[in-house]
Amino acid sequence: FGSVSLRRIADMSGLQVGSLYNHIDGKQQLLFELIYEAEQNLFAALKQAVDETLTPVAQVGAYVEQYFLHASRNKELHLLAVREKRCLDDGDATRLKTLLLSHERLIHQVLESGVKAGVFTIPSYEFAIKAIWSLLDGMLGGVSTNPAEVSKCADQLKDCVTRLVGAGAAR
Repeated sequence: FGSVSLRRIADMSGLQVGSLYNHIDGKQQLLFELIYEAEQNLFAALKQAVDETLTPVAQVGAYVEQYFLHASRNKELHLLAVREKRCLDDGDATRLKTLLLSHERLIHQVLESGVKAGVFTIPSYEFAIKAIWSLLDGMLGGVSTNPAEVSKCADQLKDCVTRLVGAGAAR
């Protein structure tokens, strides 16, 4: 993102640079808006998927599946959000952090409920959450956009994450 000019962004989107400046103050604001919207949409999809399931094992499966399916449908935007957060200025990074903490609390609550129910074994929530996110984001780069392949990969990831949290094979 750092090496792309606003003029290039305008050219790629079919706009005049002046028109682009009517909508945003600059490249930094555009980056923030793209990342924030991507993270908001992901969080909303994850929350709905988790809320629609009852057991911790099903919630982890729903979380993993929805994360991967949502990210793969919005692959370029998701990867931009994952890779370019470090380019945000301090004010935007702080605003984004509030949203990301909500995302982290959601998966933390799912994992904690599984531990309390005796179905998960998690020595470190922080490590488990980072491992889950790293696995999901890492696999995203290597999967095609073919829906059957994405779905198969999501199923394998559900099984892998379920095992990671100590619950055995995905149910």
